[in-house]
Amino acid sequence: MQAESTRRIVLVVGKTGGHVFPALAVAEAFRAAMPDVEILFVCPDRKLVLEMIEKRGYKTVTIRASRVAGGSLREKVEGLANLTLGMFDARRVLKDFRPQAVVGFGSYLTPPMVFAARSLGIFTAVQEQNSVPGLANRLCSRFTDLNFLSFEDSRKHFPHGKNLVLGNPVRADVVAARVETEPPAPFTLLILGGSQGARFLNTRLPKVVTRLLDRRELKVVHQTGGSDYAMVEKLYAGYEDRVTVRDFFEDMGEIYAKAHLAICRSGAGVLFELVTVGTPALFIPFPHAAGNHQFENAKALVTHGAGLIMTEDEYDARRVEEIVEELMDDPQLLDAMRRKLRVLANPYAAEQIVEALNDALAAKSRRAS
Repeated sequence: MQAESTRRIVLVVGKTGGHVFPALAVAEAFRAAMPDVEILFVCPDRKLVLEMIEKRGYKTVTIRASRVAGGSLREKVEGLANLTLGMFDARRVLKDFRPQAVVGFGSYLTPPMVFAARSLGIFTAVQEQNSVPGLANRLCSRFTDLNFLSFEDSRKHFPHGKNLVLGNPVRADVVAARVETEPPAPFTLLILGGSQGARFLNTRLPKVVTRLLDRRELKVVHQTGGSDYAMVEKLYAGYEDRVTVRDFFEDMGEIYAKAHLAICRSGAGVLFELVTVGTPALFIPFPHAAGNHQFENAKALVTHGAGLIMTEDEYDARRVEEIVEELMDDPQLLDAMRRKLRVLANPYAAEQIVEALNDALAAKSRRAS
């Protein structure tokens, strides 16, 4: 029998690193604040996600759920059916684990867990990574006790009176890489394909990079995501002495800290990690993200002079080369961008989420007594 004094928290994640890494950051902050905390991750039945979580010592469980928005009519019908089935699964999980709080990080698994928790009188919250929230968090936010937002502009999408804008939680190893000095020479260009891969970047940027390598002294680190690794590695044939290609890096904090400039998508996870460390970036947003949220994410930095943006429609290989060379030749501009990024950062978002949850749970306990 578990002691009732033990803090038990359920974190609900999706299939991408953008959902998983903020939740892991919050889990780490809970462990640091309360070493005896018990945390259960509800996640999709995907090997990469399960391994990512379980190797850090957390328990996982899956429930029946699938997307409702987008897709074919058949997928929508299946999604609605799975929402009901998922709520039965969720109630079973919650009755067994008996958590004090359920926190959803978006994705189609969040609604059944939040609705089931609410029906059982369990404290609920969502954490929204992006400037334009997804359907799951928008829907759930009307029934939650608390909503954690990453962007001030997101407030307009959520009910008033229960929102905290804290920024996106970032993993401890990335926070630890935050330094005030510029990266060491030579100039290092970081290309991020993301945990899911970004075919547009992975196919086009190696051609840009190899032309730069032919005339400039620089080092390149290219993270491809799983599906494009072999293809990208071939595109850099003959440049292996100055190019490092990996499908995934464990030590992203160190990678960010050594990079002078990144070229990447602008999902909230990557964006806030770059902000935290202070790595300037040229963002090329994924144009089909829900609500065009990647463009809005990047725009929030660009308006502060803390980044650059180029849409896929605007993409021009020669212009990308020019941008990289202009920044290589203007270290003062890069330094100014780094300083603006660090001003915008909140490296303590995860700890502040944990503190807010604990305060809210303590208040709920006092009201019940």
